[in-house]
Amino acid sequence: MRLSIFNFKPIRLVVIFLVGMVIAAGWLKMRVLEQAPKGLRPLTAAFWMTKTHTNKKFDVIVIGDSRVYRGISPSDMEEVLGEMAVFNFGYSSAGMSALLLNAGEEKLKKNGKKIIILGLTPYSLTSSAALNEQYKELKKALYWPYQTPGLPILMYPKETAWAVTYLLGFKVSPYHQIPHDNGWVESDNPSENIEAALDEYRQRFAKEKISKELFNYLMEKVQLWSEQGYTVFAFRPPVSEKMEQLENAKSGYDESWIKNEFSEAGGIWIDIENRYAYKTYDGSHLTSASARLLSKYIAKFVSDKTSSMGRDKKRIL
Repeated sequence: MRLSIFNFKPIRLVVIFLVGMVIAAGWLKMRVLEQAPKGLRPLTAAFWMTKTHTNKKFDVIVIGDSRVYRGISPSDMEEVLGEMAVFNFGYSSAGMSALLLNAGEEKLKKNGKKIIILGLTPYSLTSSAALNEQYKELKKALYWPYQTPGLPILMYPKETAWAVTYLLGFKVSPYHQIPHDNGWVESDNPSENIEAALDEYRQRFAKEKISKELFNYLMEKVQLWSEQGYTVFAFRPPVSEKMEQLENAKSGYDESWIKNEFSEAGGIWIDIENRYAYKTYDGSHLTSASARLLSKYIAKFVSDKTSSMGRDKKRIL
């Protein structure tokens, strides 16, 4: 007869008890998170995992780093674009390498509008960003545990620690962030400081500039997409005037040159008018109100451009 620890009743009871405790603790954590003010809750692992592993397909995909995932609201774009389904495929410190671009392309409907929008920040064109560490970790992680009640307490300790802190009545960060199913993280910070991120980016670009190899790869990808029937747009996400000046001086990002190279590769550049009118809460990321305004602006540009392209094709035919 095969021996197993489950042949011993005391051990079996202990295992059942421990599993029950995990499930109960996970349930309690979820209830605490639900009771906390929505904007103060931490981003759950389930949000990022669902964003990464969803099998849903879309007409429009917006790819970029945190200035995209916090700065582009698909629902506001859809109000302008009509029946087009839009998805925000932005990640922290993301770069324009094959890993992220190919994954974004796979989110598009095969018979849909096939529109790709790139948020080209200076950092997204660096070698460090090209590693796409956050996306890489999320992609290789098992998805099913995050869909199982109770198990998330084992999978995301920072989230658990936050719930305990809140439950015990200690002060939590005033940073507001509300995740949406369409990939956008609605973000605000009442303690607004538009110079907060300057030192971080000054240090980043003291270590590295944009990568010519990465940029050349991106242009080849844009050209390939254009030849395959995709419509590819790009824009520079708005930041504070001081942040833009810093990045222009230190990162090697020449917007005029990048715009020309992108256009020659078959892409369509979106110039953001009155870019300093969009408010940031740290100099780098847009407030939720400005994110909504920017999203509608970009959607209007895309709508007008795709409509005119459609009329041009009809004239040719």
